[in-house]
Amino acid sequence: MPHCVALGCHYNTKKNRNTQVSLHRFPNEKKVRAQWERAVGRIHLPKNPYLCSQHFSTEDYESFVRAQLMKELTGGRYPRKLKLNAVPTIFPHKALRTSGSQQLIKSVLD
Repeated sequence: MPHCVALGCHYNTKKNRNTQVSLHRFPNEKKVRAQWERAVGRIHLPKNPYLCSQHFSTEDYESFVRAQLMKELTGGRYPRKLKLNAVPTIFPHKALRTSGSQQLIKSVLD
């Protein structure tokens, strides 16, 4: 069952079936894939890793109007498409880890 490989993210297709969150495969193009791997910050990734849409900003997607129109016309689900050069930038777990480390250092120094 596909799931998001970002640390601290609990999205998977089985549990979150009826949400607006979607999964995106890591790109095959080596340069962009390397950027995704650095952004995720994990050393070991599964053979076919995915990231969920929660890690991308709205600017990373092609026109939202197109996806919304197709959804209305077909009456079904029409996933938003990432731009070819999109790189994930939203990782709440990194902010939590950094702020926790800063608080620990501050308490030791005080």
